[in-house]
Amino acid sequence: MPRYDTVLLDADNTLFDFDAAEEAALARALGAWSCPLDPQVLSRYLEINRDLWAAFDRGEVEQDHLLVERFRLLGEALGRPWDPPAVNDAYLTALGEESRLLPGAEALCRSLKEAGCRLALATNGAARVLAVPVEDSSGYAAAFALLAQEENPKVVVCDSETLTVQQALRDHAASAAQDRKERIAVV
Repeated sequence: MPRYDTVLLDADNTLFDFDAAEEAALARALGAWSCPLDPQVLSRYLEINRDLWAAFDRGEVEQDHLLVERFRLLGEALGRPWDPPAVNDAYLTALGEESRLLPGAEALCRSLKEAGCRLALATNGAARVLAVPVEDSSGYAAAFALLAQEENPKVVVCDSETLTVQQALRDHAASAAQDRKERIAVV
């Protein structure tokens, strides 16, 4: 196996159980507007969210617009006269608080760090989600203390299922590796 100097780790569903966090955060955020999260509401939200992220990948919408628009469209679909920016704020706050590591994530970060790798975290563009401290027994703090020990940790934004967008991220990482004489693995 080749030796890598830097390992770029995807946050969502690689280190963190994003699907579970997303559902719990939606339940909390929508619950504040007396809207229970049933399977139909979840399905509609996921459809709207997926379509907006695809539009973002195509350059058709800005991320700030997308984050609020998904709740405007959901409120419209459900006949709920809520405040979309407020729902989005509640959702992003809850999402940060619902973060939970997948089994083995802390051990992976620890073993990579002990092997001498620089660690970098890739996540979607809602950077404030990462800014919420999580105090629990999931190993979150221990895993990310390893990232915090890095000289200059970077957060890379990519939450795309579009192959051209993923390739652009890989190309950028490869270019940075060439410039800095590093070998980078993207996980």
